[in-house]
Amino acid sequence: SKKVKNIIAIDVSNQKLEKVLEWGITNTFNANDKDLISNIFKLTNGGLDFCIESAGKISTIELGFSLLNKEKGHLLFASHPPEGEKISISPHELISGKKISGSWGGATKPDLDFPIFSKILMSNEKLLNSLITKSYSLEEINQAIEDLNAGSVFRPLIEMDH
Repeated sequence: SKKVKNIIAIDVSNQKLEKVLEWGITNTFNANDKDLISNIFKLTNGGLDFCIESAGKISTIELGFSLLNKEKGHLLFASHPPEGEKISISPHELISGKKISGSWGGATKPDLDFPIFSKILMSNEKLLNSLITKSYSLEEINQAIEDLNAGSVFRPLIEMDH
């Protein structure tokens, strides 16, 4: 079994990149860095073995694919780009060894997976508290979405009465 050497986060928000360092991320890169690709290739000696893309943009899926090790890298895009948009990748990169796959909803099985996720999060209160930066009532859901899109909250929590 191989040991994970680097866990890399890429984002356009320096605030988010600082936050993820608390979670065990070893290296962060701002997506707007003009030397992003070369810096990642230097750090990893030839590209990423695995990349998970979650921004939901064609450009970030293509970026993730470009960051892979050309002989064995695997990109999983766990995002949902707008219907009808197409990614552009070179077939030669696929036959050289790169892989790409997508996941709808994280390929979760809610009845099986949610109790596991809950146990992990509940056992790590510091991680859970760092994820949620503001709570909103269900009636405030539009404000929560606006605040998330504006970058004024890291992750909002919608509290619902049961």
